[in-house]
Amino acid sequence: MLPFCSRVDLIEYSSTNVQWLQRRAAGLEADDGEDWAPFWAVLAENAAYAERGGDQPLRQVADKVVVTPGSVFDLPEAQWDVGTMFFVACSISSEVDEFYEAVRCFLHALRPGAPFAAAFMIGSDGYQVDGVEFPAVRVGQTMIEEAIRDMAGDAKVIPIPSGGGDPLRDGVEMALALGLRAG
Repeated sequence: MLPFCSRVDLIEYSSTNVQWLQRRAAGLEADDGEDWAPFWAVLAENAAYAERGGDQPLRQVADKVVVTPGSVFDLPEAQWDVGTMFFVACSISSEVDEFYEAVRCFLHALRPGAPFAAAFMIGSDGYQVDGVEFPAVRVGQTMIEEAIRDMAGDAKVIPIPSGGGDPLRDGVEMALALGLRAG
């Protein structure tokens, strides 16, 4: 969405992640282009991306991205025209009520009619990084559909199976919810 937006707001709770995102967005974090180059090359083949400078993603990131410390639970209402949320609602707590509240807060932050994409980990009970346990709510497709139903009734939840490749974690897959904010 970068070439199509005048501004991209990244809201992040973790101060360490905020600092990394700010350095990366400003071009201060090392980037040899290998992370995103193949992805952007495919996008730049599309005329709509090429016409909007889609072949210059790092310059656009520096020009458009604003990194702000914040919580999904504190987002302003009806603020954005498009929104994405990746693995937030299902991975901030082991409390089911907090999962539903995080999805609600995310969708409330979008203006009526705004398109959104939200990714979720299916079947995760949490994960460990360097010996530190991180929580998760074990969600499935039905639970995701319930969480978005009232605010995006026509949304689709698309399961993304591991496809027999190298799964992130055993028994964990992903799902992508796509739709428009109702209202």
